[in-house]
Amino acid sequence: MKRILLLVTLGIAFWLLSGGDLLERYRFYRYDPALWSEAAPENRYYMARFLIDQHLLAGLSRQEVIIRLGKPDDDGESKVSYSLGPERDMFAMDGLVFDIYFDTEGVVSKARIRAT
Repeated sequence: MKRILLLVTLGIAFWLLSGGDLLERYRFYRYDPALWSEAAPENRYYMARFLIDQHLLAGLSRQEVIIRLGKPDDDGESKVSYSLGPERDMFAMDGLVFDIYFDTEGVVSKARIRAT
């Protein structure tokens, strides 16, 4: 009985330390165009993380990015930005933004997630 209680306690502690979003990460850590277009900004975080981790935006033009991700929340000359909702920390108060930068030829040069 003590062993079961210990395992349950460790499981809960792990879940809390991970921010409580393990299921969300499992569900959204991939890029699915239909899921991206329907997802609330806060549910796009892991999809954006997947796009960065897998280098899936490398070499795409601005138009190709917009076709895949839809109209950006901010459209500048050398970057586009998509809101990702609040930070993934229990004590965070900032929002997150997915920035995609373009070189002088209009091709993706860098992508990152930053706090606002």
